[in-house]
Amino acid sequence: MIRTTMRVWNCFLALIVVSIFAVGCSSRSDRLADQVTVTTSPTSTPAVVAPTLTDTTSTAPTPTTSSSTRSSTASTSRTTPAATASPSGGGTYYPAANPQLIAPARRVYEYLQSIQGKAMLAGQEERDTCTNCESERMRSITGKLPAVHGHDLADYIADPVPEAINDWRVRHQIPTFSWHMGIPGKPQTWENVIGDVDVAQVLQPGTSLNASYMGMLDKMATRLKPLQDNQIPVLFRPLHEMNGGWFWWSTNGPDVYKKMWIHLYDYFTKEKKLNNLIWVWSSAESEAPNAAWYPGTQYVDIVGTDTYKSNSNEDNWSSIYRAHKSLAPTKPVALTETDIVPDPDKLKASQNKMLWFLPWFGEYVDVNSPEKLRSVYQHSYIITADEMPASLFAR
Repeated sequence: MIRTTMRVWNCFLALIVVSIFAVGCSSRSDRLADQVTVTTSPTSTPAVVAPTLTDTTSTAPTPTTSSSTRSSTASTSRTTPAATASPSGGGTYYPAANPQLIAPARRVYEYLQSIQGKAMLAGQEERDTCTNCESERMRSITGKLPAVHGHDLADYIADPVPEAINDWRVRHQIPTFSWHMGIPGKPQTWENVIGDVDVAQVLQPGTSLNASYMGMLDKMATRLKPLQDNQIPVLFRPLHEMNGGWFWWSTNGPDVYKKMWIHLYDYFTKEKKLNNLIWVWSSAESEAPNAAWYPGTQYVDIVGTDTYKSNSNEDNWSSIYRAHKSLAPTKPVALTETDIVPDPDKLKASQNKMLWFLPWFGEYVDVNSPEKLRSVYQHSYIITADEMPASLFAR
């Protein structure tokens, strides 16, 4: 989310319309299934049977054939995973950064790679006070639910974890989480997401800042564990917009930021065993992302851009796409935050292969007319929740 406080507080003026419906797969999902059959990668481990749940409302790296064990220290020396032929027949497939990724998340990651240039997922971010209002508002406008449902994990925002289970189990949506984390040791409010702190001290064991920070990580891991236990994949997008200069995690510059990302990645995957997270790194409104902030191929699954109409337009998104592919040639690219919804025909014409678009809530998505939203959601290039392959959500 961009640094304007207005983006956070305008949600309180929005109309709340909550209506949860289970959605099925339409005939267009069969069309896409003809292109991409989603199967579990041969290297995937069998999915754990989920308990019964009551539904609630640079230069391309050269692929290799081995990967060394990731060090617990902040190092980027681990070998890039080898590219293989996709089991679905969708072309070259790069394994996820985490070799222990659960089978449902592997299926999602393979599926996302296989639709590049063939389709784009519609997405929508939720408002702070509600976990399923904006998604349902899109259905009321377009007749369809977005395929990607965006939530935030900040303490001052309605807890999205139960809704994320419904996203996956009931509505066939892929949940994505950002995390507007406040400065350690301060109240977890929006005001404390923006500001300066010595990030090196945050990462230094034995400091009070580090003790507060590790407590925050432990609390978040506990919150996320039900999703891991229930085999729910999540597109996890922490520490975003690092090059924007407004969020506290960028205070000490790119080198310390990268250490912070790698520490978070290792702590959640190795220590907390959150193997359902697909890691999304997203830069801020930049024609070309600054490579100095990129933590490394072995710690990222998808790269994204948070680009708003006030700073860009849909005609130059293709150049932004190419810049991100140049930074991370083996990674898919997504429009991880936006206001204006892209024109699918322009995307296809410019060979822009972004995976999904995710408008922010309220006034940001409202820059799009209802007519445009309907046109985009009903376009043959755009995938909505009812068009997601059923096999992706198999237990």
